[in-house]
Amino acid sequence: MKFVWVALFLLAVVVGSVMVWQGFGLNERGPFKRPLPLTLPSPPRGGEGGLPAGQAGGEGVRRCSGCEKGEYPYLLRGSGSRSAALCGRNAVQIIREQQERLDFQNLARKLSPLGAVKYNDYLLKASISPFEITVFQNGRAIIQGTEDAAQAKSVYARYIGG
Repeated sequence: MKFVWVALFLLAVVVGSVMVWQGFGLNERGPFKRPLPLTLPSPPRGGEGGLPAGQAGGEGVRRCSGCEKGEYPYLLRGSGSRSAALCGRNAVQIIREQQERLDFQNLARKLSPLGAVKYNDYLLKASISPFEITVFQNGRAIIQGTEDAAQAKSVYARYIGG
């Protein structure tokens, strides 16, 4: 009887070890070295093994470009800008997606006929009524004088550039 229990215990240890070995990716390449998939799997289409037609993703439902064409533009954010209102400061911060070093000397020359401009190696500050614009080397800017993101982006595009 004792032999049967020892045999069952050893069998459980061996089977458990194999399951752990395979389940955690412990194979000839070492622990956790399974390659990650390089493409995203296609979502199931309505009526094709996924949701029935007429439900989410089925007929009559507007579909996004990710589901329809496999395009994911928000994962490739390479153009445009983001903005955030700075609470209590009557200002909006603009962050350009394509960060490139600005030439403050040329920018100061362009803005000086419109108002007072000061700059150093790190930032440029321009007072163009009713706004005060602070621009950093990477293109990030703080537009004071508005809390409207659309207006701040317009000011940025007009005075700093696209």
